[in-house]
Amino acid sequence: MAGTSVGPSSGGDRWGCKDTDGDGWSDLGDAFIHEPTQWRDSDGDGYGDRLTGHQGDACPETRGTSLLDRLGCRDTDGDGWSDPTEAWPAHPFGSGDAFPTEALQWKDSDQDGFGDLPLGAFRDDCPEQSGSSQRDLQGCPDGNGDGWSDAYGGFAAAIAIMGEDPAASWLTYGVMGTGFLLGALGALLVKGTKRRSELLEQLLLDKETELMNSPGIGEPVPALIPLDQLPPLPHVSGGENDG
Repeated sequence: MAGTSVGPSSGGDRWGCKDTDGDGWSDLGDAFIHEPTQWRDSDGDGYGDRLTGHQGDACPETRGTSLLDRLGCRDTDGDGWSDPTEAWPAHPFGSGDAFPTEALQWKDSDQDGFGDLPLGAFRDDCPEQSGSSQRDLQGCPDGNGDGWSDAYGGFAAAIAIMGEDPAASWLTYGVMGTGFLLGALGALLVKGTKRRSELLEQLLLDKETELMNSPGIGEPVPALIPLDQLPPLPHVSGGENDG
């Protein structure tokens, strides 16, 4: 059978064999008999070794299935985005998969370890703000590092933590401290009331003693003389009956 394939010296594999796509490689040696821009597939992943050809393999020596950021490279989680390498950094510094083992995530714009896509265990509820919260929201600002986002509120977070682990919540110690202070204040009030009662009793006792020691106190009271036993009044001259 007449053929148009050419030998190695002319860039093909053998002379005079059938060459369907006319690229110089015989159909027997051409991995892509219908694609003239590709003919070899060293790693057998379906992407041609020639990077500038149709669907060129970005990793011709490594079998891979990536197809979204580059073709034919290792894609551990099978999401279409290739695993990052030193020469192909992960997003956002490059186009590599920022989560090579998490199929639902591949981008991390704020670099906080949570993916931009609002799905799955590694979702980022604040994709434009770096954060470490994980309890109410994921990947949102958490100023005090308690796991609850700042938006949730410090007091609300303290109540939630106290319900789960009292020793881990500042509110527990606040309640205990408040109880101690109220108890101490109550004790002081009771003590003050008792002291005031004692002072009042002493004051009354002193007043009673002072009255008892006043002049005339304790002397016998003179007996009253009946009217019929009173002596006659002395006669005064110059009255109306004189004359």
